[in-house]
Amino acid sequence: MNGQRIATIMWPIQGLDTEPDFPEELFIDGERLQLGLTYIVGKAPTGSALVEATSTGALKVADTGSGLETYDVNTGTSADAYAAGQTHETSSGWDEVRILVERNELFASFKNAAGTWGSDWALPVQDHRVVLSCYGVKFKSRTLGSDGDYEMRGLS
Repeated sequence: MNGQRIATIMWPIQGLDTEPDFPEELFIDGERLQLGLTYIVGKAPTGSALVEATSTGALKVADTGSGLETYDVNTGTSADAYAAGQTHETSSGWDEVRILVERNELFASFKNAAGTWGSDWALPVQDHRVVLSCYGVKFKSRTLGSDGDYEMRGLS
């Protein structure tokens, strides 16, 4: 067979019954993948999942609600510099962060998957929704001597 072997784990595909349950090998050869896989799948850590559409034909991006399943809540009071008490991290990552800033404005910095903290992001007193995959958030006061209170909710 002239083709390329796929080494990425793609089976099982959740929601798709196959016989046998697992193929011995999967190849791209121009005809078979194009004709054999008529479903669109999304790669997941343990295989793949079928991508579905609603009855109106719109792409269905979550089974119910937003697709977010878990959340962490952290509260604190900012200081003039970033400190351990105002640094909140997760090993699994958050897909969205919601931050309620009370009393005084803050700066926030978000940590990416590589472990790098981003530039300061100014947050006025209000509720904020940040749709950004991150692995940590840290806070400090925007104005020296004006500590701010916050509640940070990391959703995944």
